[in-house]
Amino acid sequence: MIEDETQGHQAEDTAETVAGANGIDAALESTVASGEDESSGSRPSGLNPGAGNSLAAISRPTVLILAGDVETGKTSIFAALYERFGRGPFAGRLFAGSVTIPGFERRCHGWRVASGVHAPLMPHTPLTELYWLHLRIRDAERKRPLQDLLFADYNGEIYADIASGADSEVDRSFLRRGDHVGVVLDGGKLSAVTEREAALQRASYLVAALSEPGVLVDPRALFIVMSKYDLVAAASESERVVAEETAAKVGEQIKQKTGHEPPILRVAARSQTELFPLGHGLNELLDLMSERPALYARNDPTIEPSTDPFAGFSA
Repeated sequence: MIEDETQGHQAEDTAETVAGANGIDAALESTVASGEDESSGSRPSGLNPGAGNSLAAISRPTVLILAGDVETGKTSIFAALYERFGRGPFAGRLFAGSVTIPGFERRCHGWRVASGVHAPLMPHTPLTELYWLHLRIRDAERKRPLQDLLFADYNGEIYADIASGADSEVDRSFLRRGDHVGVVLDGGKLSAVTEREAALQRASYLVAALSEPGVLVDPRALFIVMSKYDLVAAASESERVVAEETAAKVGEQIKQKTGHEPPILRVAARSQTELFPLGHGLNELLDLMSERPALYARNDPTIEPSTDPFAGFSA
């Protein structure tokens, strides 16, 4: 009798899991339909805010924003994560789908031999780009629910405007959607004596802007990414020490302004040396997003009706 009851519960759990997965699948298909290129009917290279909202309203994704200057390696991190999953299981997780595969493929194209480019090339993110990329993963043991991830791949000029306080046509309310907001520091510049101070100053301005009340939903969202860590590792010992000290200064600034001590992730998305494999450090990024999949604790109704599903989330 006990065995029959146990089997019954297991069957119910399995049915619930399948039903949940089917519901997410339906949400993804709906999102594709709302974000696809109407002229070609093809899947989109990125999601517009409306399509991102549609996904968020049905399947609450974990939202990652990487903030930093032009050419700090933000897009390379997203592309390397996708490409790493294309080679098989990664960091105890499996690739489970994406509605923006064309966008990832376009970003990875310059890395591949078939592109005809001799050196790895990552195209700049256009200011007119559809900013949101989608990735869906699950644990390799298939014991946890599927996890949807949304990445905000915004042009670095937008963050430069945010840091300087300049006006911009881009709606900056997307920053409040971030469960994790990484301030990206270019490891190559931190290791170069002629560029280090300027990189630190720009990062300090950006941290100050992001720490202003109301910009982020919660200061706990902030963390630091030291990108191009292969260039740091290839530098002299004294340069490595100063690069680490510079990143620590940014971390201390975040702590002083928010009371939150941010983690520092060291990432070599696509190493220019043989020191690191593809996507070095991205396992820690996935761990960060899995340990706290959503900064927003609940989805309470707002006082006034809103057409934006994100508006219902509060810290």
